[in-house]
Amino acid sequence: SDAKTTACTAARQAFAAKHYAEAITQFTAAIQATRDADDDSHLLRNNLPAAFAAAGRNEEALAAARAALAIKPDFVKGHYRCALALLALERPQEAIDACDTGLADGSNEQLSALRKKCCEARPKEAAAPPVLATDGPAKAAAEPLPTGRPAHAPRDPGPPEHRAIRRAARRDRVWVG
Repeated sequence: SDAKTTACTAARQAFAAKHYAEAITQFTAAIQATRDADDDSHLLRNNLPAAFAAAGRNEEALAAARAALAIKPDFVKGHYRCALALLALERPQEAIDACDTGLADGSNEQLSALRKKCCEARPKEAAAPPVLATDGPAKAAAEPLPTGRPAHAPRDPGPPEHRAIRRAARRDRVWVG
C-alpha cells in the first residue's frame, strides 16, 4: 500500500540519518500498514529491531526480532538480530543458541562471526571451589567427592557411543550441555 511504502521510505531515511526514534516510529507505521501474509513482512519487521538496537533499546530490539522470527522462523537475518540483542543484553549463551538456530540450515558468514563473538563474551569457567581439608592438600585430593570418586580420578567417560557424540560435538564446535 501507499502508506506502507511512504512509511518504509521515511523509516530508511531516518535510520540512515541516525534519527532512530523517527525510524522506529516510521517502521512501526509501515508494519501496521502491512498484512502478516505479505511476502516481505518479515523483512520490514526485521528492520525494527535494528532501529531499536541502534537507539540502545535492546529489550525492545529482542522482542521485535522475535516477532519477526514468529512470521518466518528460518529467516537467518532475524536470528542475527535476535543474537545481537541478546549479546547487548549480556546473555551470551542465549545469543549462541540463537546463532546455532540460524545456522542450522546452512552457513552464514555474518552469523558465524557473531557466534564466535558470543563465545568470546561468555564468562570463563568458574574457578574451582576451595578445597576444605584439615590435614593438608594431599588428604583433600584423596578424599572422595560427593560422586564417590577421588578428586584426582578422571571422570567416567561413559559408553563408547557417548564418547563419540562428545568428540563429534567438539569437532563441530556444538555446545552440548
